This record gives sequence, C-alpha cells and structure tokens, in this order.
Amino acid sequence: MTKLTFELVSLVIPKEDLKFKYVHEQGYDNSCGASITSSLLDIYWRKKCNEYELLEKIKDGKYTVNLNDISEFISEYGLLTKSYEMTLDQLINNSEKYYPIIVHYDYPNKHFALFLGYRDFRIVTADPARGIEVLSVKQFNDRWSNKVVIVASQTENSDKKTLEKAVNVNLRRIDLLHRRAW
Repeated sequence: MTKLTFELVSLVIPKEDLKFKYVHEQGYDNSCGASITSSLLDIYWRKKCNEYELLEKIKDGKYTVNLNDISEFISEYGLLTKSYEMTLDQLINNSEKYYPIIVHYDYPNKHFALFLGYRDFRIVTADPARGIEVLSVKQFNDRWSNKVVIVASQTENSDKKTLEKAVNVNLRRIDLLHRRAW
C-alpha cells in the first residue's frame, strides 16, 4: 500500500461527520453566538454546555447575542474573557497562547466563528453554520470584522490536543484532495 493510499484510507471519515466534529451546529438562524460559545466551552474547555442552555438566558426571543453577552456566558463557567479589535498578525500571534479564539464576521452577515489555527497561509475556522472551514487569508479577511473574544483561565488550560487535531485533520484532508487533483 502506497503512503498516499494509506493516508487516504486513514482519513476516511464521512465529510458531514467531520464538518461538525469540532463545532456544534447552530440550531437556529440567529443562534451562532450561543452555538459558538457552547462549542468553545464544551469541546475545547471540557465544560458541559449546549446551545439551548445558553439560549434560555437570552431575553429578546431572537437568540441574537453580542460580544458582551458571549463574555458573560463564558465567565459563568469560571473563565476570564477580554474583547479586542486586532489585526490578523495579532490574531495569529495570540492564537498560539489563547485558543481557540472567538471571531466576529461582518460579511456576508454578522456572525461568530472560532479561529482554530493558521498554517501555510491558510486559516482553519469552526463555523456553527458551515462546520470546519479551511480559508485563504483573503477569504477570512473578507468576512472578519477584526473583533475577537479571547478566553483564559488562571487555573486550567483549554484542550490543545483537540484543537490541534481539528486543524491537522482538516489541513491534511485539503492537502490530500489537492494532491489527488494533480
């Protein structure tokens, strides 16, 4: 068995299963903020949480949240948050210490996703509407508002192994598909 064939066989995970393995799919059109917060807490910080628990706390009935709401949700789980406006270089540098980072999109609609990693001019995000995406820098910048929420703790760490696996599996999958196309 060739190395390429072995790699392809080892990556045989149905696309739909992989798409939402590292992010909770949002349950409503406007619930991306609650979904991305529950994804961050449950998958990456190992704190049991789901979108519906967070939606119960929203009083407007529209399920929309802002950066402050997200920070409040996260702080209820004993974690520290800080919202920033930053450049892509600052985001990449901060993602090495604080991960994952919640990012806010302006285009095509206001939306939230997780910035999981950056490698070889590609950005891996976890989007509660689209699943895991590997984007070019231009694609990401066209969406991103430069606003983020960084999460930290003085007593515990997020699950870096899960984050690295999400990034590596998806970048490998894209690389294999491109290699196969040639």
